[in-house]
Amino acid sequence: EFDSFNASAANNWMAQWKWNPLWESILSSNAVINGWVNVPGTVDEIENEIKPTAAMAYYIRALAYFDLVQTWGKVPLIINETTGEEFRSSIQDVYNLIYEDLEFAEAYLPKSWEDGTGIGRPSKMAAKALLAKVYLTNAGWPLKDVSKYELAATKAKEVMTSGEFSLEPNFKDLWSEDNGALNEGIFVFRMCDPCANVPGAWASGAKTNFYKIGFAATENGGGFEDLLGEIRFFNDFPAGPRKEATYYDNVGGIPWQNLASGRPLIAKYGPNLSSIWKSTNEDIFISRYADILLIFAEASNKSIGNPNTEAYDAINAVRLRAGLAELTGLTSDEFHDAVIDERSWEFTAEYTSRWFDMIRNEIVEEVAAKRDPDEVSIIGTITKDNYLAPIPIADITLNPNLTQNPGY
Repeated sequence: EFDSFNASAANNWMAQWKWNPLWESILSSNAVINGWVNVPGTVDEIENEIKPTAAMAYYIRALAYFDLVQTWGKVPLIINETTGEEFRSSIQDVYNLIYEDLEFAEAYLPKSWEDGTGIGRPSKMAAKALLAKVYLTNAGWPLKDVSKYELAATKAKEVMTSGEFSLEPNFKDLWSEDNGALNEGIFVFRMCDPCANVPGAWASGAKTNFYKIGFAATENGGGFEDLLGEIRFFNDFPAGPRKEATYYDNVGGIPWQNLASGRPLIAKYGPNLSSIWKSTNEDIFISRYADILLIFAEASNKSIGNPNTEAYDAINAVRLRAGLAELTGLTSDEFHDAVIDERSWEFTAEYTSRWFDMIRNEIVEEVAAKRDPDEVSIIGTITKDNYLAPIPIADITLNPNLTQNPGY
């Protein structure tokens, strides 16, 4: 439905896998946020244990609301007990809460966790990284507050100069169970089994189940054909080690053009092709250093009106790892377009969503117009109404104050 720009408010998958879990995260975070001030403790315990724990809840609530507001626009602001009769708050009000939550998180999250849990729990730098992304998003559609470019560049620079992170030399290692997020991860969902010596693991003995990514029964024993690359995007993707680590261009010697799906397959979440289901210890990146470099490059160029040496250094570091030539001599507009392209290739099929980059830059229509004729056909005409998802109909039925987004 979403691929054809004909989404339905009755789409259960969107409610089950995005809307509902985000609200569950918010309600759980609220329980901590509203309760921590009543936890007894000495001054030292409050400053070094209680506030840092509360700051994690502020970070998670901000992360959940950020996903909600980008996907649905106006949503209820629930910071206490729910009534079931909440109205949708303005986009600006939602972002104001996100800023407040992240400012608390930035102030009270530790630089690192003494118990060694590391990147598996949000840190001070994770809060700065998320603030940088929120500022960058607010500079684009729908708020278009261009003053936020400077703030995004500043926060990204603070992460860059911290010295805590670096790019993994080999892009493919990011998707390895044996390596993963060692240097590049800022905030990461970590799974492990066994969990010995895995800092920040989310649960002992827990693994992430990635079902295989689109194989038809005649090619590799069955599959769901869900995670597939777009043909035009794949063809435009620059060759090199990054593309090789991002896609399977054949299965068992069968070129992707001859697969039943007729699509290249995403390799990032399929470490091998041995079975349809693969339990894996692979890290899931919520924030990684390459994102910070590209946020800085984009925001710096936009805030000062030209790409300076630091902006070039940031994007070129990402390009060089991908086996691409350095950029130089671009106008401000050309540089911006280059950063958006770079983001699309670097974060293909990741949770750093290409979709959100497209809507904040208002290029959905332009990109969709380039779709290969063998892709899913677009139904109707794409407008700004398509930039936001429909509020799940089940929730509107329960709470009529949740008015539907236009176009649905």
